[in-house]
Amino acid sequence: MDDLLKNKNYIMLSDISRETIETNMNDWVVDHYLGRIQCSLQDWEMSDELKQIITKFAKQFNENAEFRYVSFVRYSKDFGFPQLGPHLDPPTKEHFMFDIQLRSTLDWPIVVAQDDEIKEYTLNTNDALVLEITRNAHWRKPLRFEDSDYLDMLFFSYTDNSLDIPSLEWQSETGLKHMDSYNEELATVYPESEKEIRDRYTNSIKKENFILQGQVR
Repeated sequence: MDDLLKNKNYIMLSDISRETIETNMNDWVVDHYLGRIQCSLQDWEMSDELKQIITKFAKQFNENAEFRYVSFVRYSKDFGFPQLGPHLDPPTKEHFMFDIQLRSTLDWPIVVAQDDEIKEYTLNTNDALVLEITRNAHWRKPLRFEDSDYLDMLFFSYTDNSLDIPSLEWQSETGLKHMDSYNEELATVYPESEKEIRDRYTNSIKKENFILQGQVR
């Protein structure tokens, strides 16, 4: 995986969206705001053997599940300050993801809100969490990364074409009601007094990546 990080093209996007991610499949999409880098492979790029193994488990959750894509994501201060606030993934027929932790230097809980219940899940290496990403608000508990820390994840996405697509208005309302408490907790990890230092650090990373890779959008 470290060799892939060196060999793929880097695309730095100021506005990360599902559309831009899918447009730039096979490139490393750098998101400085979230402190991560991401590369995705579509259905036809995956080996049949691997798809069959993962889909066998997906069918246990939903017999209509169809594989969509897989993403590798690394969170690290190499790409910014890692954080992930409350959100729902864009409204599509995407039903759930397998969130698989490959390796990590620290414990970084995933928080999931289902109805009025909030649960935290801390994954170990090779653990997986099944998450309805368009229907349950989810985020990472604010946590400060040291320079040597990183987290590597695989995300296998599955759709169900029989599902109704949730409305963007409902999604926005569902995600935003957790934002105030998240921001309060985030401020204890990344204080406002350090913002200028963080901005300089992020800008230096952007400049370095631009010089090395030469591709910024």
